[in-house]
Amino acid sequence: MKMKKMVLVGFLAVFLSVLGMFATVNAAPETGASASTKFHFASRSEVIGYWKMIQMPEETRQKINQIDPWPLPYQWFIFYDDGRYNSAQSSSGSQVTVGDLDRFFSGKENKSRFEFLENHGYFRITQPGEISQYWAITVCDEALDFRGSHFEAGDLLMMLVNKNGEQVYYRHVRRM
Repeated sequence: MKMKKMVLVGFLAVFLSVLGMFATVNAAPETGASASTKFHFASRSEVIGYWKMIQMPEETRQKINQIDPWPLPYQWFIFYDDGRYNSAQSSSGSQVTVGDLDRFFSGKENKSRFEFLENHGYFRITQPGEISQYWAITVCDEALDFRGSHFEAGDLLMMLVNKNGEQVYYRHVRRM
């Protein structure tokens, strides 16, 4: 229980620091609103579906990511309603469709799972033989341009955190 509380506190600190980072760079002068008002924590239902990674400019990626465990430029993610989770990555393939992903994963055994830890406000992804990954996931409420990246309403900003609750990797994804 102590670890869960520590991770939750870490998630909140990460989320607030991310929002602060957006707010200091991209305030909306016409309303006085900042980027921090343009995101909310994702619910389980908002994450279900097919997603593709949106590449961040190299300079931004290097500045905000402490690690890059998945360096390939094209990545896709599926969060199924029954808790299954699939992901794929490639050095090519920017035109991959939902049908392509369904055909690719069809008939393959899938032991990867995700769960929304509602009491803690984050998602846990477990894959066989790996340590669980903990992600704070936020949803963009309205279009936002930030450091060369364009977020559309409904895009997700996924933040991987380490065991100390520190953000170590960002991923920007858009629904397919």
